[in-house]
Amino acid sequence: MANKRVKYHSNEHSILYAETGGACPLCASPMMFKKVSSKHPSIGYEIAHIYPLNPNASQAKALKGYAAPSDINALGMV
Repeated sequence: MANKRVKYHSNEHSILYAETGGACPLCASPMMFKKVSSKHPSIGYEIAHIYPLNPNASQAKALKGYAAPSDINALGMV
């Protein structure tokens, strides 16, 4: 049975968004965007994917220079 996905508080999203500068650490694309049909921005990321638990070769290459957190599951700077 798969582990249930954790629902993070908006403050936790803010911590991680600030930590990454609002850009994907792999491709530098913005992590939030505004749909033409909406007044509010949309989240274009999942917290679990900000830093991969087991990066593949391509991800490891893209993450060169970005140190993995001491606790991979922790939020924010640890």
